[in-house]
Amino acid sequence: MLIAKTTEWRRLKELDTDLQFETVEAARLLPITSRAVVKAPVSGFNDGTRNGLYFINRYGAFVQTGLHVDSLSNSSRGGYVSDDVNWWSPDAVPRLDTDNIGAAVGEYWPKRNWVLWAAPMILPGTDRQTQNNRVIIFDLSLRCWLPPFSISAASLCLAYSHHEASPGKLGDSILLAGDYSGKILRLFDPQADSDSGALINGFAETGWLAFGAPDLTKLLRSITVHGKASGPVSVELFTDGRLDNPLIIIFDCLTDDSDGLFGAKRESLNLMGRFFKIRLTTHGPASIYGLQLETASVRDR
Repeated sequence: MLIAKTTEWRRLKELDTDLQFETVEAARLLPITSRAVVKAPVSGFNDGTRNGLYFINRYGAFVQTGLHVDSLSNSSRGGYVSDDVNWWSPDAVPRLDTDNIGAAVGEYWPKRNWVLWAAPMILPGTDRQTQNNRVIIFDLSLRCWLPPFSISAASLCLAYSHHEASPGKLGDSILLAGDYSGKILRLFDPQADSDSGALINGFAETGWLAFGAPDLTKLLRSITVHGKASGPVSVELFTDGRLDNPLIIIFDCLTDDSDGLFGAKRESLNLMGRFFKIRLTTHGPASIYGLQLETASVRDR
């Protein structure tokens, strides 16, 4: 058993018939609370051990390997995993409320290979946050941070769903959260199409597309959307680095009650530019398989 104190780690071990505490090396890498310590595979910080202890404190997110985790031998090794985000910066907005970071809780979700923390985050227009109002996620497979999720969770845990035909009646591994109103929430259910009764809207955005000819002005003549949807699908078209006043096209007749495929086309767009960016937004459950654009080069005379 490992105990994190204010300035050191303590390990409880059995000596003959007595239980004794011994101090182990920790340097300044200390978790703010034991509830924010998560044991998960080490990715990108591998030094010969299989697992690490991930945790957050007032200074950032860290991983400890070596002495404290599997072998309980050799020296501890620490890694800094929050250098790609500014959530701990005192001038950033949004940022974590480091004065109340002790409310944070953590969990590892093997299904996604995510380390998650529910933490208090200061948002624009506020200067203090005492309860956890965001879930921050470090993806161990990609070694990157995901955007904060607007989830107010007082606790996080893993559980197994019930499956009558499985051995031990254990089904899929699911991620649960307890909110501040006494509800138990299932997070990131792949089959969910609503969030507490509200339809989940999704969007995808491309980079700036030059279609292989960045030096030529193109005329965008038409766009076709392929897929299926239960509600309207909107497409925003931006040109030449301008993100204001996009051309917006609403495909509002794409609902297919037979759950079939659709392919809808809009013509005579006559949008000109050298570079194009496309943002596609769905309202409710949808599967978009592709966009097809018709362009022509515009030559100067």
